Amino acid sequence: MTPASSAALIPVVRLYDFFPPNGLTILRILLIPIFVILMGNHERGGSGVPYIALAVFLLAILTDALDGYIARRYNKKTKLGSILDPIADKALINTAFVCLYFSHTMKIDVPQFVPVIVIFRDLVIIVGSIVIFMTMGCIEARPTVIGKATAALQMLTVACVLSGFGFAYALLWITIVVTLVSMAEYVLLSGRIINGRQKV
Repeated sequence: MTPASSAALIPVVRLYDFFPPNGLTILRILLIPIFVILMGNHERGGSGVPYIALAVFLLAILTDALDGYIARRYNKKTKLGSILDPIADKALINTAFVCLYFSHTMKIDVPQFVPVIVIFRDLVIIVGSIVIFMTMGCIEARPTVIGKATAALQMLTVACVLSGFGFAYALLWITIVVTLVSMAEYVLLSGRIINGRQKV
């Protein structure tokens, strides 16, 4: 047997064999209640930085980055993944901001309007998607640059508030401004799609 034929018999192990994208997305969803429980425990008996909750949140962010990379790199995009991934992201971010608002042990107080605006934007996107689907009969999500920047900023802001960084309060305001711009952009794009001026 030649070296080449021997090498051909060795199974090729790829990244998605260990971390299937949909499995990572489901893991991210399962991490959300764990994060809530840890934040609740810290609220009852802790102060300062909730390190374990922060670690869980960072792990959830890592699964988000990893499943996206694997899906694109190895062409493992699925219909289920395209539905679960945004649901997991929105559930994680919305839950995190609500937990931060109700927390009284953080170094930085999150104003009430922050989770309200973040959740309202996602509700606008959901309602808009339903309207487009009912009008056009189909819908294909295409994240914009502003949309991606909004998601990244929101995750970064949560991590910084949990960490107690001093600049996190300023970052909160930047995130809210970008979130509002993103919502306005989505409304305009949805209007164009419904009016037939832009393909879905």
